[in-house]
Amino acid sequence: MSVKWANHESGYAKLQPAIKDYAAKACAAQAELFLKHYKACTGYQDKMPPALIAARKAGVDGSSLSDFRKDKGFNDAYKALDREVDALWKEQVKLRQMCNEAKQTVNDLKILIEHIEEERKAHAKELAEGQDELKNMQAKAKAGKGVLSPATIKLVDGLEKEFKKLDPGLAKLLKEIEADIKDLTEAGGIYRKQVDPKMETYAAKFVKMIEKVLDLAPKPAVATAANNLPDILEEGKLKSGIGKTVVQAGAIKEVCAQALDEAKTDRKAAVTTLKAVKIPMDQMKKFQRLLLTARKKFAKQIKEAKNGNDLEKQFKVVDTALKSTEELLIKTTKAIASMG
Repeated sequence: MSVKWANHESGYAKLQPAIKDYAAKACAAQAELFLKHYKACTGYQDKMPPALIAARKAGVDGSSLSDFRKDKGFNDAYKALDREVDALWKEQVKLRQMCNEAKQTVNDLKILIEHIEEERKAHAKELAEGQDELKNMQAKAKAGKGVLSPATIKLVDGLEKEFKKLDPGLAKLLKEIEADIKDLTEAGGIYRKQVDPKMETYAAKFVKMIEKVLDLAPKPAVATAANNLPDILEEGKLKSGIGKTVVQAGAIKEVCAQALDEAKTDRKAAVTTLKAVKIPMDQMKKFQRLLLTARKKFAKQIKEAKNGNDLEKQFKVVDTALKSTEELLIKTTKAIASMG
């Protein structure tokens, strides 16, 4: 009994860092930090349209993000928002992880409770059996049919003393664990309670939001006169499109990683989380389709262009990014489904 009791205390002690780090108070504080960054993001976002208009008036005649970033006012506004979105994403990931860890710690504590309850029942049974045996021996001795065994008396006395000494401690430990479970259960639900769908996908939709801002500018010409190539293959726009594709691929990778981690404790929530990849994935596919159309229609011009080889290398970047991202999404989806 004493050895098992020590094991329970040791197991509970090992969980103390998690109980403290992922408590409701800690998760609530992290949620407040996330909300603070979200509010800052929306504030910076509101400054983007005026900055775009000012850049156009200042002489920016291109249509890509790189074109507008040549204007200091717009570039400053963009960088401020970009930094804040990065900070928002980091705090969002941390909050999600903390809440998931809280849920896992609840599971660990429930297992510990089961072990303690098993020990209490086993010892209570051992004590009851010893007391019954002692009563039977006492009855026989009284009837002149036997004598009391000193060993049995000593055994039962020892069991009673041990039970009186240790069981209150086990009962107290159970109450402490139950209180921790209540607190951590609250902590585990903070993410879903505080982060609404719009907030949850804000960082993932950052690229799309910037695209909407850029749509406020007049549309550029369909083709550039210099090389007779479609506008999508113009150096600045192609570079911008590829940059967005790389960012989108990275965002999808992070969402997949978080969904897999979340699936360990909440498969349904993980499936919901994984839905956030739809928008960036659709954008990647759309950009690749536009490139494929241009590559097919202007194959001769691309081949004859001075930068033809460079264009082919850039096309490959997009193709590879989309392929690897699609494979990752399929693998992640299957992995989450298998956890059910």
